[in-house]
Amino acid sequence: MKLSKKGAVTLATALVVFLIATGLMLSRIRNLESSYNEQSKQMQLLKDEYNSLSNELSAEKSERTKYQRLYDEVSIRNEQLEAELEN
Repeated sequence: MKLSKKGAVTLATALVVFLIATGLMLSRIRNLESSYNEQSKQMQLLKDEYNSLSNELSAEKSERTKYQRLYDEVSIRNEQLEAELEN
């Protein structure tokens, strides 16, 4: 099968367009992959920071509970002492 000159030019043009489009798509894929990797790193940093803050909050809640218990004990003892003083 022999192509006419016009057919050969059309085929060559289509091939060039295909190669350019493929190159552009590969470039876009690489850019998206790079962006994805960067966002994944950012997500991991945010997750680590969240976990750190969550652990801090848990520790503070635990400490606050401990101090609340001590305060309650002192308040009860204070009431007992006041009652003894009144008697």
